Amino acid sequence: MAELAIVLHDLMFEFDDDEALDGDNDFPSYILAFVNQKREKVPRIEGFVETVVPQYTSWDFKYHFRISRVTFERLLGEVGPELYRDYCGGNTPLLPDKQCLTFLWYACNQSSMRGVSHMFGLSKSTVHSCIHKVAATISTRRHSVIRWPDQTRQAHIAEGFAGESCLRGIVGVIDGTHIRIINILNGQPDYINRKSYPSVQLQLVVDDMMLITDAYVGWPGSVHDARVFRNSPLYHDVEDGHKLAEHQYLIGDTAYPLRSWLVTPFKDNGHLSQQQRRFNRMLSGKRQVVERAIGHLKGRFRRLRELMFHDISQICQFIMATCVMHNLCVLSDDDVSSFINFDDQDDMELENIFADATGGHVRRNALVAQC
Repeated sequence: MAELAIVLHDLMFEFDDDEALDGDNDFPSYILAFVNQKREKVPRIEGFVETVVPQYTSWDFKYHFRISRVTFERLLGEVGPELYRDYCGGNTPLLPDKQCLTFLWYACNQSSMRGVSHMFGLSKSTVHSCIHKVAATISTRRHSVIRWPDQTRQAHIAEGFAGESCLRGIVGVIDGTHIRIINILNGQPDYINRKSYPSVQLQLVVDDMMLITDAYVGWPGSVHDARVFRNSPLYHDVEDGHKLAEHQYLIGDTAYPLRSWLVTPFKDNGHLSQQQRRFNRMLSGKRQVVERAIGHLKGRFRRLRELMFHDISQICQFIMATCVMHNLCVLSDDDVSSFINFDDQDDMELENIFADATGGHVRRNALVAQC
């Protein structure tokens, strides 16, 4: 029984999370052949992290891992101590730098776990556990790296957004994006979005420098952006009078309900005044920063184009880990603009499904009058 358990364990990882048998494969025959064959050590590349990576130039390192060495050292400083394990017998534990490089290779290059296993000289089961362990560890840093700005910082953000325009008091832009997943989780059709593919939703607020100040992830793809927003901790905190001063507000697109602290464009019914159209154009220009942030997130961490995991907690941890990494890249001034990719944007052009607040109309009309 013990030998059979070992065989089945190896068989589980013979096919990665991101690989599946196609119709031409005979799965029962594969099991029989796997059980009958003599288990031998699979040849792998040895010493990639230990001997090859140290020889990389700065350009080589960024080309392969899609972050600079400066950002990587910053990441190690954040999570290295928690990833380190003393040797207590058995297999030698992976050093934190190898764990992080393994995670980055998978997150940034769309390689299969089989490919990562071969490149890094690890078993597929080790790669699997390493990726999820590092993602979980990085995601725990969200409270220190993804932080809501204090009043002093909010004043600086408002100045950055205002520039020479008349829109004073903006401290963040909110938007949502869909992260494609490989299949419907637990057979629940709620994960199928309006474009007919399974996804989970990520809601972001970013500042004028593309820094994520709030991230909320996990709702199924079919749920409307406004409903995700209404159920987010951010919504309840601001509604309860926290986070924003009276003269400050967020901006969003027409998918969100108009509030006194969340300003959205006028719905274009063909009868907008010249002032209202001008206001919509200005608001659209300010909202581009969140579109750029999402473009950077998916452009640098290309695994977000389709996640191959089957557990919602692992999916959320991985997505949150990339949000933390996004901020580390911004804080390290890590060539952010070069990785922005708008090809994977999922503009679904939703309309708000909740009633707008009277205070929101008052706020927006006052801003139009100022412009």
